[in-house]
Amino acid sequence: PPSPPPPPQVMLRDVPVGPQVGTARLTGLVVANEAGGQPIRRANMVLSGGGLLLPRQFTSNEEGRFAVPTLPAGRYTLQVWRKRLVHHYYGNTRPGIGGGTTIMLTDGQTVDITVRMTRAAAITGRVIAPTASPPSSFSVQAMELRTIGGERVLTVARTGGVSPVGGVGGSVDDGGVYRLYGLAPGSYVIGTQQFSSGQIQIMTSAEVDWSAQLFRGGPGAALVAPPAPPRNVGYASVYYPGTTDPFAATIVTVAAGEERTGVDFNLPLVPVARLDGTVIGPGGQPPASAQVSFAMSGPGVQMRQIYGYVSSVVTREGKFFATGMPPGHYTIVVRAASGGMAAARGRGGSQGPQLWGSLDVDVDGRDLTDLTIAVQPGTTVSGRVVYDGTPPTDVSNSTRLSLVPLQQMSFGSQPGAQPSADNTFTIAGVPPGAFRLSAFAY
Repeated sequence: PPSPPPPPQVMLRDVPVGPQVGTARLTGLVVANEAGGQPIRRANMVLSGGGLLLPRQFTSNEEGRFAVPTLPAGRYTLQVWRKRLVHHYYGNTRPGIGGGTTIMLTDGQTVDITVRMTRAAAITGRVIAPTASPPSSFSVQAMELRTIGGERVLTVARTGGVSPVGGVGGSVDDGGVYRLYGLAPGSYVIGTQQFSSGQIQIMTSAEVDWSAQLFRGGPGAALVAPPAPPRNVGYASVYYPGTTDPFAATIVTVAAGEERTGVDFNLPLVPVARLDGTVIGPGGQPPASAQVSFAMSGPGVQMRQIYGYVSSVVTREGKFFATGMPPGHYTIVVRAASGGMAAARGRGGSQGPQLWGSLDVDVDGRDLTDLTIAVQPGTTVSGRVVYDGTPPTDVSNSTRLSLVPLQQMSFGSQPGAQPSADNTFTIAGVPPGAFRLSAFAY
């Protein structure tokens, strides 16, 4: 019998590793950013960068002091957090905003710094729902109005980084009470973020009366016609003090260390709709397999940070549906496989390139049926990279281009490419949507 094939080979490239210990030293003091500047004890800190493969984690002592010895030379960043204080990067001039400044250490050098931390604010309140209690999937978030690219937009509140104690969003409890904590002093829009909460049918008095006649009339009694069924309702995103327009919300301003209470608002029920449609592939036939996503959009709202999206599976006949969709403008995006059914289900065959399609719809509480989305191969984006100055020696291995979606409608990794030796690039199979093209070299 023939010899079995050799096992697959995996080639690993040598990666230069910098020293993990050195002769530099970082010392410092953590204090409150207020008059008197009292020391902050047991503050958690992480030092990253320089020649460290893994960040060093440590805490300040009872007097707020810390010391990190045997550091290799290099540039470092330091982040600090503690309960009831704003998560902080050393060098930030505003609490909770920015990635800080680098700390430069050379061999044999000792650098002493002072870290000033701001006391965090908190906002609490109650979400009042017309039903017995709001759905458990509801969350309340602190958001900020910012100007990006000349446009006024609403974004999730910044915390200066990923904080283990960040509380800018959270679920309500069984009484509808929420608490947002770890907030930097500033002005916020407080609102719920609910997307496709399902649908609710509230029984009317007419329906109760019609049902009761079944018991009162007895056998053979004439029955009146049943009342018209009620419209399905559900919950939508709402902002304090009770508006669905984020730009009409009342701004809540908090100072350092302030605990703002009583930020209550009502959660109205709104008409919700069902969306039904069909995905059509090239040639008018359903694609081998497909996934449909629905994302809510709106002027001045960064969907990528605010709104989530829901997905629907597509049947063998290309049918899809979604229920409980609150009023708003939606973008429906479809990703499909162009190969045969056997290929899509893992039974062999040839599977072609990915197919994409999109459709914008406005939902006003009435069901939308017979939606049709045609899918086709993605767009190809090509161009040339021009370097300001001396280009890298190995362009194809040191430069990376990425298309970053401006809306939260991406599937999997971001489309990207590396330029060829002549500095040209091609990104194939790009899905529909708006993107920002970025490039970096290292």
